[in-house]
Amino acid sequence: FANYCMAAERSEEEEMTVDSEPGALVGMSEAELSNLTGGNISSVKNFFNLSEGNAPNQVFAVQPLSDCPHLCNVKDVPNGIDIKAACESCSVTGENWICLECYRVYCGRYHGKHMIEHGHIAGHNLVLSFADLSVWCYTCNAYIHNEKLSDAKRAAHYSKFGS
Repeated sequence: FANYCMAAERSEEEEMTVDSEPGALVGMSEAELSNLTGGNISSVKNFFNLSEGNAPNQVFAVQPLSDCPHLCNVKDVPNGIDIKAACESCSVTGENWICLECYRVYCGRYHGKHMIEHGHIAGHNLVLSFADLSVWCYTCNAYIHNEKLSDAKRAAHYSKFGS
């Protein structure tokens, strides 16, 4: 949850608008967030370093798409995934991504942007983040969550957490 959240303020008079479009930000009131977290919203407030005085009235979460026309291009996982692999272009080991079509590893937009470059040059759309194990589609411009991605996510999870 925390990987996809961002805080935004909303005045008490404003209506809460909920965009139910998959892949879009969805607004939740504090009461709805409390219900979602079983009444324990303090962990969310701690994540955003929010005190009572500066807590927002609304939190947004990304809803990934459940389908993507590029899922047919995902290849089988070759002998696992090494979550500590360095970028093939610049050797950085920070927030790298792995291409789910050729399983090459490149750095993300906050380093050398080599995965974005790879996606455009190779025409490969779906990539998995080593940071939060999310999958992004460059063409759909959205996070994707689908059963077809389970093997790659499971392999990355095993590499990252050992179970």
